Amino acid sequence: GGQGGQGGQGTGVEDIQLVESAARPTRAAHVIDCHPLASGWFDIETGLIALCIGSTQSSPRNQDDLHLTKLEEYWRPTPIYAGAGDGSYLLSAEQLLCRLQLNKREGVTERVQGRLLNSHDSHTYYGSRGNLQFLESGGAFYSFTCRTYLTPYECDMMKVMANMTSFEDEQKENFVPGFDVNNAHDVAKYTFVIQKGAYLLPGVHLNSLTPKLLSGTGYHRSCQPVGAEIFDCREPYTFRFTRPIVRYVCYMTIQFKVSKIGRNDLDALSSLMGIRVDHGILMERTKRSKPPKVDGTAKAKSILCYTAVPGGVLVTHATVILNTAIPGVVSAIIDTFGGMGLRETCETAERTRRCLSSLL
Repeated sequence: GGQGGQGGQGTGVEDIQLVESAARPTRAAHVIDCHPLASGWFDIETGLIALCIGSTQSSPRNQDDLHLTKLEEYWRPTPIYAGAGDGSYLLSAEQLLCRLQLNKREGVTERVQGRLLNSHDSHTYYGSRGNLQFLESGGAFYSFTCRTYLTPYECDMMKVMANMTSFEDEQKENFVPGFDVNNAHDVAKYTFVIQKGAYLLPGVHLNSLTPKLLSGTGYHRSCQPVGAEIFDCREPYTFRFTRPIVRYVCYMTIQFKVSKIGRNDLDALSSLMGIRVDHGILMERTKRSKPPKVDGTAKAKSILCYTAVPGGVLVTHATVILNTAIPGVVSAIIDTFGGMGLRETCETAERTRRCLSSLL
């Protein structure tokens, strides 16, 4: 049976609830590298120290590998405490893994229950025990905005995400503009489309979530919502797809280059997401033509943040898009599309769990 503050497990993606912003909890701000076999965080307000201890199956290959406590095959992660406003909670995918394995043996398809959140803020996602229990029950969170202004937390998202890149110089190599969220002239240029989601992937190990896997057309054909069309690309670690924005009316085609996120950016993402990020994948928009034709999407970055938990991983998926072509009146209409995005997130969670369970 399901767990969580809102009762049992859902019957389908139609189970959509609007959840008010959770109370602001203390923020776990400092990552601790206290030993080659241990990492953790220190909550500066409560004094709580949460450690993750790894046991080695073989020695690290070099000194630079010592910090990769969740990414390499010689690490066996132990329980991680996720900070919550009503006390630390041990987030785990083990019960969900057992239930999905039983469903698979019995030929049962379990639909994913979703909650539409009214803020991208990390405290809204992970700031209560009830939310963490909802994730453990197999549920998915989603939030969406399309606006000409940014909240303080969305400004933080832009600071961390908008200029993150795998290119040495993305303005010259990828023909995209830089963006300074503190520059009023820069902010006034764009309509900001932001979406974020979270769910557990039971039975998945961090070291299997590689750019090669996540850029593969087979992977995306299995995981993307029904209606998406996936295309092969000549560029390495790149995929291209078309998917409906408004089904049967409006479609979007976009190409993404996939890369692994470095440690410094993982620390910044941990602070932003409000939960330790052990591994990250960056998907940044590129174009086939060089130099490309100018269109309304100046920049698009999509980031998959992975946190190791007992029995699997927690994925927090955030996307920021800077657009110059969406008028303010239209953005107000698009801003109401969160329910549709939630359904697609629930479908993606269900399909990704099924895909990875067969691949890994």
